[in-house]
Amino acid sequence: LPIPPPPPVRPPAAPPREASVWVDEGVVARSSTRSVASRAVKTATSGPSAPPQDRRRSVARPTLDPAELAPLVGAKRAKTLTNRLEDAAVAFGNQRYVDARRLLRALVSEAPDSHMVRELLGLTQYHLGNWP
Repeated sequence: LPIPPPPPVRPPAAPPREASVWVDEGVVARSSTRSVASRAVKTATSGPSAPPQDRRRSVARPTLDPAELAPLVGAKRAKTLTNRLEDAAVAFGNQRYVDARRLLRALVSEAPDSHMVRELLGLTQYHLGNWP
């Protein structure tokens, strides 16, 4: 294979850089540097600061009536499932959609005709991007 010829024109060379000029401003006063450092140390060791605030948005726990689930699963089981539905609603409100889906799938298997359970599961699936 023959070697190709070099390109006909070279790009122009970059202009030479100017040398940096350093100016000696004398000795820096140590007292100002030390005072800044000592103030920083005093601030850091002045005692306990305020506890960090929890920045997560907390949703109030909803109060649901077990009467909707009672005809579907019985009065005793309705209380337990209502508590789990409330847990799922709190998880949904705190944008923990995977946790909400996990709780709601178990509820749908026990009470497939519950409107509250199916609606919350649908909203959860939508937020997770599971829609056609």
